[in-house]
Amino acid sequence: MVEDTLATVATVETVDPRSREVLLRGPQGNLLSVVVGPEAVNLPQVRPGDRVYVVYRQAVAVRLSPPGAGSPPMVAGGLVAAPPGQRPAGALFDEVRLRVRIDAVDRGSGTVTFTGPNRVPRTVVIHDPAMLDFVRRLRPGDEVDIAYREAVALRVEPAPA
Repeated sequence: MVEDTLATVATVETVDPRSREVLLRGPQGNLLSVVVGPEAVNLPQVRPGDRVYVVYRQAVAVRLSPPGAGSPPMVAGGLVAAPPGQRPAGALFDEVRLRVRIDAVDRGSGTVTFTGPNRVPRTVVIHDPAMLDFVRRLRPGDEVDIAYREAVALRVEPAPA
């Protein structure tokens, strides 16, 4: 299992209530435009200058298994949002299980590149010593069953006075 968590704070620059687009400025000054779905019922409360606290967590579990022996593919997810009238907040998560093909293994840096059914290559960095032992046995062309979870949680706080 490989887990990464990233936490950051962004500042709301603009909010367009018709398009539901929110422009955020990150801690290094970078801008990110986000279109917020209709499930975010508290968007009208968000104002320029508000702070958005975001926590992103990703967990990847890998299991080597021969073709046809793994568990079936699965995609599941969910959304939790603050009730109407509360400060804007929420969490979104996805859980995916699928079989991927190993494209490359860099034993020195502990990175593994793989391609899933969507044909998009993805590279992960392995930090856990037990998982590094697993990675050292992988060869390009091997098929591996992976399961990963991604979750994003956020809350919006009013601009400082």
